[in-house]
Amino acid sequence: MAKVYTFLDKKNKQMKNQKKGETIMTLKKPKLSILTMGIVFIMFVSVAYAAYVSYNVTLPSFKGNVTLLQGTKSTNNYYVKHRNILIGPHTDGQAMNVWVEKYVNDDWVKISDTEVHYEGQGPYTLFTNPTNKGDLIRVRAENKSLSVYNYGAIGEIDLY
Repeated sequence: MAKVYTFLDKKNKQMKNQKKGETIMTLKKPKLSILTMGIVFIMFVSVAYAAYVSYNVTLPSFKGNVTLLQGTKSTNNYYVKHRNILIGPHTDGQAMNVWVEKYVNDDWVKISDTEVHYEGQGPYTLFTNPTNKGDLIRVRAENKSLSVYNYGAIGEIDLY
């Protein structure tokens, strides 16, 4: 009958052949280091590229304003990015007017030009001046056309 070797049998055999003071590199150590490097890499990538946040809003009729996203600036960069825009129901040339505001002295102050962002295009860059890391800002929008209908809008914004 054949003998069944287990992990412990192999480990004991390695330890018997080991010289005093010598360490044996087992398969466990390389697997652990590769796993650790993989986790560190994934954490770095998620921190570096996870800044876009999704929004889902209704653009009110008659050019009513709505906040797409509000938050704190994470860098001193003077811009905000906007991408993956969908506005429904689908009609050709569907678009929204977009701008950025900053909270200053208990009031919201417009800090960018109003730009037209079209469905399915972008990414767009909204230049803001001045903004600093830690400033509370919000991205606002309205329907580009004066319409009696409300339109749904989804997309992603990076406040940078």
